[in-house]
Amino acid sequence: MISSAQVNMMNNAEQPEIGDLIRSLRHELRLTQEKFAAKLGVTFPTVNRWENKRATPSPLALEKITALAKRLNHPTPTQKP
Repeated sequence: MISSAQVNMMNNAEQPEIGDLIRSLRHELRLTQEKFAAKLGVTFPTVNRWENKRATPSPLALEKITALAKRLNHPTPTQKP
């Protein structure tokens, strides 16, 4: 059985990759965090937390980010097992 500490460590290991991808996509689109948030249907603080590796996107937000990454020929984030 996996402990909650191990789950948190796994999530933290994934956060830099996702946060960096989000920042890269936003910069490529030349959008502010506010405008990028509106494009994804989330709030500015949410995008800020993703980029600063304090949170990870929900599955729905991750789907939108993945679709956007594919359209821009970026590598897509790895899905959690």
